[in-house]
Amino acid sequence: MSHYSRDKLGKFSYDGISGLRNANESSSFYSRRGAPNQLKAQVLQGGLLRQVSPSSKALASYKASIMSPKSSSSDFFTTLVAQMRRIDENFTLEWTDETPLTQALNCLIQAINGIEHERSQCPDGYIPQEGEEYYEANENLAHFEELLKAKEEKLKNDEASLSREKQILSNEKDKIKRLKDHCLTLEKELREQKAELDAREKEDNEKINLIKEKLEREHQEIDEKRRALDRDTHEIEVIKAKLEDFSNSLIAEREELEIERSKIFEKTLEIDKEKWKIESEKAILEEKLIINNHLKEKIDEELIQIEYERAEILKSKIDLQSDSLKHSEYANDVESEKIALSELQNNLYNEKLALAEDRERLIQEEERITQILNELEDEKRKIFEERNNVEKDKQAVKEEREAVDEAWDEIEEKQGSQTGGKNPKNEDDYSHMLEELQNQIISYNKEVEAREKDLETKNLSLMQREEELERRNEDIQALEFSLLRAKRDLEELSLGTIPELETQSQHIQQILADLLAKRSEVDTGYNQLQAKIVEFERSKSSGAQSPQIQKLADELEVKMHKIKEREDELGELEIELEREKKENLSHALFLQRAQKEFEIECAKKEAEIQAATKKLEKLQAKLESAIMLMSSKENQLMNLKEILIDERNKLASPDLNDSRYRIASPNSFSMNDTPKE
Repeated sequence: MSHYSRDKLGKFSYDGISGLRNANESSSFYSRRGAPNQLKAQVLQGGLLRQVSPSSKALASYKASIMSPKSSSSDFFTTLVAQMRRIDENFTLEWTDETPLTQALNCLIQAINGIEHERSQCPDGYIPQEGEEYYEANENLAHFEELLKAKEEKLKNDEASLSREKQILSNEKDKIKRLKDHCLTLEKELREQKAELDAREKEDNEKINLIKEKLEREHQEIDEKRRALDRDTHEIEVIKAKLEDFSNSLIAEREELEIERSKIFEKTLEIDKEKWKIESEKAILEEKLIINNHLKEKIDEELIQIEYERAEILKSKIDLQSDSLKHSEYANDVESEKIALSELQNNLYNEKLALAEDRERLIQEEERITQILNELEDEKRKIFEERNNVEKDKQAVKEEREAVDEAWDEIEEKQGSQTGGKNPKNEDDYSHMLEELQNQIISYNKEVEAREKDLETKNLSLMQREEELERRNEDIQALEFSLLRAKRDLEELSLGTIPELETQSQHIQQILADLLAKRSEVDTGYNQLQAKIVEFERSKSSGAQSPQIQKLADELEVKMHKIKEREDELGELEIELEREKKENLSHALFLQRAQKEFEIECAKKEAEIQAATKKLEKLQAKLESAIMLMSSKENQLMNLKEILIDERNKLASPDLNDSRYRIASPNSFSMNDTPKE
């Protein structure tokens, strides 16, 4: 529905409402108020008719409303009902099967009836003014116009969507037409192909009939040949059954031998495992013993001789191995390897014995080293005690020096008290005091001499201990040198024996590979022989040739027996080679572990030796410092002794004043020139 049709429909409906309303109002105005009111109503009615007048375009709006979809009419009626409910809240629309226009008219009539009913219920004095009705009608019309504009825009959008859908449908129609044309062409092609296939089927049926006839003839010929072949195959099957029985018996025997071989192999593996466990335990024990022995090892002339003998044994072993490898042939490789491995085992056993002897000697050296270490500890403890004694002597010397100083101070005080005059009593006291002082000096000198002798004896003992420590230091350095040499010998041994063992294991692996290749060649020959026998049985079906088959069977048995013997020999060789390989690997691992442990213990021993040398150097420095202090104290004591002797001689003179003067000077000397600690 367009905007223009909706506008006209609204105008038309409003004209109907206004006409009915004006008719009623005119009758009421004439009845109630007379002519002036009638003129006013007519003027207003003329204005409304000039603004809202029905036109011929209402029919077009009616047609548009008929052609419009139901959704727009339903929206229109909902808005119309909403507006009518503004007048009457209890307004309801009665829907019928009539056209939308008649339904709108019915709605308007119902609204007008409601208005008239309310107007009849209003009091007589209240008459609504025409201007208010006019403005309300205008507002309703404006609202309806806005609604119609919105509906018109919606219809425009719907028309655009319909046009797009029409375009899409037209495109789809074109596609369908093209598809129809293509389907027609395909149908024509299918018809042509069906015709061709029918022709081909006819030709094929004719050919199949001819082939069937040929096949029937050939089938008859084949049946005849089959009968002849059945006779031949029956004879071949008899021979084949005999050979199969023979081959089955051979296979059963072979399987039994394989089972026995596997059992023997498992037993040997269990034995090898037990041996390996025992050897590993022995190796662990030997490693522990070597570790303990290397910690306390000291090289002397006997160890040098043992190492020299070991080197000669290794050289002889290497020469024997090189000679055996040079002069051996390919047929006797396995036996020569056995001999070489047995020699290696003997040499290793000899080396073990030598190592056991070395172990015993090293245990003795360990005991000696422990004694040396204990003596060093004792020396350290004695040096510490002597140091404490020296400190005590220092303290005693200090106390004695203080006592001498106090005695000199008393003498000076007494001399100062005697300056005023001479007193015989004081002289007697002074002479008595001098005698006591001389006696004290004599006793002090004796004690000093005794201490000097003790210090000299202690110094001599310290010198002797220093010499012993130097000798022990030299012994430790020699031990370190012997350890380094033993380390170097072990490195040479590892570089010599382990590569040899690796080369021997590689050579054994090559021999095993050759043996496996020969075994595979024998197996292939056996398979080829079996295939030839089967072909011979198929080709020869007459009974006259059975002796040749028997000969071939006998030859096959002989060859199978030889193959089994060779397999048994190879199995034994493999077991022996595996065992020898494991032994060589265990010896190699043992040597590698021993070398590593020896290096670790050498490093630890070197660190201990360095720490011991540092401690000895510190102790030597402390001893030297103590000796220097003791010598300085001895010099001080000697100087003090000389001063006391001089003072004693001076005090024995009769002139007391001169003696006083002479005593003052040594006092000052003793106070000023005494060495400070």
